[in-house]
Amino acid sequence: MRTPERTNVRHLVVCCERDGPILNSGPFFGADKDWKDNLRIARKAIKGIKKINSVRRSHFYITVNEPGIAVVDGKYGALTRERVDSVNKHLNLMLKNGRAEVNGFIVNPYITKVQADEIRNEGMEVREDHVLEEKIAGIPQDVGSINKVLQRLGFYEAEEMPFLYVVGTRLEYVKAGLRAGGAGVIIGKEGEFRRLVDNLRDKYRVGGQNANVYVAEDFVSAGRHIKTEVEGLRRKETDRTLERVS
Repeated sequence: MRTPERTNVRHLVVCCERDGPILNSGPFFGADKDWKDNLRIARKAIKGIKKINSVRRSHFYITVNEPGIAVVDGKYGALTRERVDSVNKHLNLMLKNGRAEVNGFIVNPYITKVQADEIRNEGMEVREDHVLEEKIAGIPQDVGSINKVLQRLGFYEAEEMPFLYVVGTRLEYVKAGLRAGGAGVIIGKEGEFRRLVDNLRDKYRVGGQNANVYVAEDFVSAGRHIKTEVEGLRRKETDRTLERVS
């Protein structure tokens, strides 16, 4: 585990789910042999990542929940961990060609008991060592993926936590970001999410303040919001430091 560089400027860590915001696909992508021909980067994803990359001391990670790895045979049998890694490498190359930098991928190959039952009902066999409880040691799986990013960077349970943002199209993923102590950015139409977002802001209040949740119409809007908000928060922290010194 690396130790984060000590600096007066707090780091920014952004975790983004792959399917939806980055990869224009649903779950089980890569199971077909012609997956390379079908790989499409989501609209405005590259420009949005570059917005985040432009923030000083920023780290951008993509997390992948891939239930197909837990399937032994059937239509998802080819979706092994090696295939998922190949998809991520090819996606990363395409992003690099667009000058968008990804610092790493975190893959969750496990499924819950409920998911396992659904897969068995479709007539497929499941790898039993990939079936876990909904919560591992009390931590939901999506939160576990986010914690792994923080651990890799040396920020997990560190004295000075970074600015943490979680970007996704799934409400559950954004909830995971709030549970992990970060801010959530949902990519979608504000009208569709307004009531749900209001509930999230109230449910995950911190210190008497509403949780930080934002609805972005696309990835560029998400990247712009994160950049603007973090740079503003950093200026406030600098001003407070100068006040204490003077």
